[in-house]
Amino acid sequence: EMCIRDRYQRRVRGAHSFAMADAHSANYWEQEYSKTTDEFDWYQQYAHLDNVLSAIESGQSCLVTGAGTSAVGPQLAKRGVNVTCIEQSSTAVNAMKARAPGCNWTQGDVTSMTSLADGSFDVVLDKACFDSLLCQKAGTLKSQQYVSECKRVLKDGGRLMIISTGDNDIRASYFAASGMEAPPPRNLAKPSVNPEETVGGGCHYCYTLTK
Repeated sequence: EMCIRDRYQRRVRGAHSFAMADAHSANYWEQEYSKTTDEFDWYQQYAHLDNVLSAIESGQSCLVTGAGTSAVGPQLAKRGVNVTCIEQSSTAVNAMKARAPGCNWTQGDVTSMTSLADGSFDVVLDKACFDSLLCQKAGTLKSQQYVSECKRVLKDGGRLMIISTGDNDIRASYFAASGMEAPPPRNLAKPSVNPEETVGGGCHYCYTLTK
């Protein structure tokens, strides 16, 4: 079985074969998931996120955006969290509906989550989705639409948790217009299975924006 490091390198090489904007498009992800729907987590695996995910309590409602074939949503559901996963690839959604029936799975565009009602969730959890949007054509606009949609579907007092490669100097300006409280992020040690050197000197960053 292909190890996590090899799968990561393969997907990075695949992305580099596209133009930058195309590498994060809906078409790109559909092609990727048509090759394999094996479990895969960008940036951080569930086991590395105890300090972050412990803040999501059993009985709370959580939306996982850009869920792909990540194990994070299904593992939260096993803890008693009411999990909805949204993903743009129909191939990934169909595979995960069969693999993880404890979550609610929906196909959709995270910049226009029309199937989700206002004030539905205690938490929106994003692991690399925001970063991927920024890499798309018109990425800044899409990122703002996305954060606005996340705010809309959150309950009052709900939290948008974004795990990103960008530090506060890079990301703070994107959150400033959201109208949500956005303190400096928590640093997360980058796991050794990630062979890529990214901004932040070996860290990922977890931002928690409160509605």
